[in-house]
Amino acid sequence: MGFLVFGSGRVWQQRYRPAFEQMSGSSFPEGALQVTLVEGETTAERRARVDAFVAEAGGGPPGKVLILSLPQSHLRDLQTILDACVACGVRLPEVFIEKPLYLQGERPAWERLLAEQPILRERARYIDHYRYKEPVRFLVNQKDRLLMRLGPLREVAWVSLEAQPFWDSLAFADGYLLEHGCHCVSMLRQVFGDSVLRSLVPRRRTDWKAWVQKGRPLCCGEESAAVLYLTGAPGSALDGVEVTVALGKALVDRKYLRLVGERGSLVVWFNEGRLDLRTAEGREQLVLPAPTSHLGVVRDILGLGQSGGELLGLEDALAEQEMVVALSRQLREQATTEMSSYEPGEVPAELEAELGRIET
Repeated sequence: MGFLVFGSGRVWQQRYRPAFEQMSGSSFPEGALQVTLVEGETTAERRARVDAFVAEAGGGPPGKVLILSLPQSHLRDLQTILDACVACGVRLPEVFIEKPLYLQGERPAWERLLAEQPILRERARYIDHYRYKEPVRFLVNQKDRLLMRLGPLREVAWVSLEAQPFWDSLAFADGYLLEHGCHCVSMLRQVFGDSVLRSLVPRRRTDWKAWVQKGRPLCCGEESAAVLYLTGAPGSALDGVEVTVALGKALVDRKYLRLVGERGSLVVWFNEGRLDLRTAEGREQLVLPAPTSHLGVVRDILGLGQSGGELLGLEDALAEQEMVVALSRQLREQATTEMSSYEPGEVPAELEAELGRIET
């Protein structure tokens, strides 16, 4: 099986390549998965490599395409494979595009492409590997039972802090919220349903905060960390529920989804494979096997998984990213003064205080 991969940077080297190698060693004969990388070449060279990959199909559909390039290049790379298929007279292969679909300002172009190429609704899928976190999938499967024990929800907190500093990548050019916020929107939608996309509205706008990591690469723009406060609109799955979002890099490793109800709380540590339930009846902890989420993605790409529904259509990806774009715009409107800075590994005092409130 042949794979054409756009982008050979960190995401490929540290996430997808090890997953492909593991699958190649366990589920496919050695050499059965052939990967062609398209990266760092001129436009003509890129097109020649893509044409060669498509032409090898011999009139049938070529292998599969994995787009892991910068978000700013996703649209161009998808158009390249579309043009090559037309030129060679073959059907579009399955295409899988890494998150985020884009950063901002590209919605009209994506909508035009979807209108002009309806086959993309069938053949193209969007990847958000957070949807493959085992604790979150357990929560989705057991949601009714768990929410009954918690009672009516009062607050939801999504926290995604990373110790890893920023690196030299244009994916962060417009701020961390635009690059990473898609995980938040997609996970809340995965747990609470599609109404999330039209129901979360800002609250406590004057309390929204943003910070900048000291010493980050010059290509990284806008905020490095932020706290936002939202609430669910009437009639939605989160009607009246307060939603807090905290995210940032070069801080500490702390990632969880916390649900607080009238009768208890549930913390889903989605990077650690465990859930912590506290009610008047006591405390219960559940530990789950935690294979890497990218391995789950690759299994589905190869057709070996049982959860292909976690791969989204491009229209879903558009809707999710546009919600992130709106939140980013509102954050910048609120940040009327210069953002405070922090040293790598240092959690700003205001952020630490908010985490303390959430976790109490």
